[in-house]
Amino acid sequence: KQALKKSPNYTDISVFLARLNLYDDHYDSARTILEEVYRRKPENLEVLGSLFDMEYWSDNPKNALDYANAALAVEYHNEEFLLKKAKALSDMERYRDAKGTLDTLLQVNPSNTDARVFSERLTRKAAKDKIDSDMKAALAEASKGYDDRPDFSSDPQVLALVKQRDDHNKKVKEAITK
Repeated sequence: KQALKKSPNYTDISVFLARLNLYDDHYDSARTILEEVYRRKPENLEVLGSLFDMEYWSDNPKNALDYANAALAVEYHNEEFLLKKAKALSDMERYRDAKGTLDTLLQVNPSNTDARVFSERLTRKAAKDKIDSDMKAALAEASKGYDDRPDFSSDPQVLALVKQRDDHNKKVKEAITK
């Protein structure tokens, strides 16, 4: 803090202090510092990365995505921010967009392990979601008209037939066990 007082425009110290605040769960303090630095240096990737992390860790994937996009506007093929963008999109349940972002990242660097693992996880999730969706559709189709059937449970004729069946089954069972 003393260094920041002596050099208030020194970006690295500001970002470092903000990161310390983030790690200590002092998000409001970190936000104040980072937003001030961002106003002065909107294209600074270190600031954008810190802002992304703060929003992402605060469960604000939409805001985090905005910072990832701002960083990618500065450096389009930045691997770190492509991965961050994919994470934010995934948290927003925009899996197709996340997969597309990971595909771009893997074109930039085919050996990026984090991107490969994340991409495979999204592919498995998409397959599982497709199976779940197909299963729900099949169940909905199978149950069509089920609720439209009349309820015979209180019909005296049906109840008499059910009693006859049960009596018959009871006699058969007794005969078998003798």
